[in-house]
Order: sequence, then structure tokens, then C-alpha cells
Amino acid sequence: MIVATEQSTHWYKPDGTAAYGSDLRVARKENLLPSVTTVTSILAAPGLEAWKQSQLVLAALTMPQDELGDNLDKAAARIVSDSKQAGKDAARRGTEIHNDCEAILRNGKWERNLINDAVRRWVVENVKSVDWCEKTLVDTIIGYAGRADALIEHVEHGLVLVDWKSQKFKKQKKGFKPTFYKKWILQLAAYAECISKPVRVMSVAINTQAKSESDVIVVDKLWDQEDQDEAYKQFINLHSLWCWDRNYHPSKEM
Repeated sequence: MIVATEQSTHWYKPDGTAAYGSDLRVARKENLLPSVTTVTSILAAPGLEAWKQSQLVLAALTMPQDELGDNLDKAAARIVSDSKQAGKDAARRGTEIHNDCEAILRNGKWERNLINDAVRRWVVENVKSVDWCEKTLVDTIIGYAGRADALIEHVEHGLVLVDWKSQKFKKQKKGFKPTFYKKWILQLAAYAECISKPVRVMSVAINTQAKSESDVIVVDKLWDQEDQDEAYKQFINLHSLWCWDRNYHPSKEM
């Protein structure tokens, strides 16, 4: 039995409209643009793959014997499906946190809880004003698009493109510590190049494991300008590789 793998591919029209449910065939026909995360997904993610494998093993070991049945193909499909539940739960939780962060920035309605209160404190201390939240950015010259979280006027750093990242911080002797991944700066650097004026980029990590106000909940990282410039160069290289691999060059179709 071969279990089909899921391909996370997002497309946009040149005007920034999301093209849900499209595939490469439709993209060629309608000159669609790949999302930034679609392009960066060409990079290997050994840590993520190891986690997926551990979830697969756990699903197989914990599934009740009477639910496996005699059909091995169906049992394998059930195990694979169950192993993805943790990822789906994390994605749903991440979406909830993103929505709350947007509401806090917009002075909208949000539920009082440990994480939201910490985000609110961060906003009060760091955000002078908000240019926009949740905006689709498009580059038709290179050929990509994506939806960025927020552009703010930071009290210290000026115009900053912010990306909210929810994660389980690592538990250490001195408390919790976030992990800032290189893929994050690749994504932010690509978005920043779609903005008509110079901006710095910042990842804001949010600890989903926090249990009390004494825990570390929100940690931001303003990426160095050199890191940002280098990340954009590497994103262009990835984009070229992605186009070559798919035999599709969206910028040439415009």
C-alpha cells in the first residue's frame, strides 16, 4: 500500500486574490503565483520530519487492537490519519492566536487569557502605531505572493514587518526559550521586498506552553539587516530552484 502524501501548496492571482483549491495545472492556465511558504517548502525540514515520524509511531503503538481490523491497508490509512491530529491541533491553535493578535493590534474584541494578556503588554510597550494587519503582498516581477501579519511603527526600530509565531518553547533550567528558524527570515525578507519603502523584519514568538505569568510568553527577534538582505538572496535562489523543479516560471507568464 502507498499512502498519499499531502502537498501544502497555496496560490494567488496576480491581483493578490487567493486561488484556493488550485494546482500546478490550473496555475499554468491562469498564471497564478506561488505563495512564499510554497516556495520555501522546497527546503528540507529534518526536525519537522522527525516529529512527524514520532507521531506516526505513537499513533501505531496506541491504537487499540480491536480498531485495527484485518485489512492492513485500512489500518495503515487510519494510523497515518491519526498521526496527523497533533499537527492539525497545533495549526488550529496557531490560527486562534494569530486572530487574537490581530484583534489586539486593531483594538478589536479579544478574550482575556494568559497568552493574550502577554501579547497586549507587548503591543503596548512596542507598538507606536499600526499601518495594517493581514495584508496580501505580491511580487509579479519575480513571481510570488503571500499574506503577511502586520506592518507597525515600532517605538524603537521604526517601520517593522511583524510575523507572529506560536510554538512550544523549550523548557530549560532558567525557564522557557524559543527557537527562531531560518525559514522565518526567508519568509519575512520575501514579504519585505514587496513593500515600497524600507522596512525591518521581526519575528514574535509566543509560548503555547506557558502556565503562569511568571513563564516566558512573548519573545521578539529583530533580524539584522544583513540577515534580512542575505535571506532575500537565498529566497530568490529557492524560487529559481522551485520554478526549475516545477517547470513553471510565473514571472514570465505575466
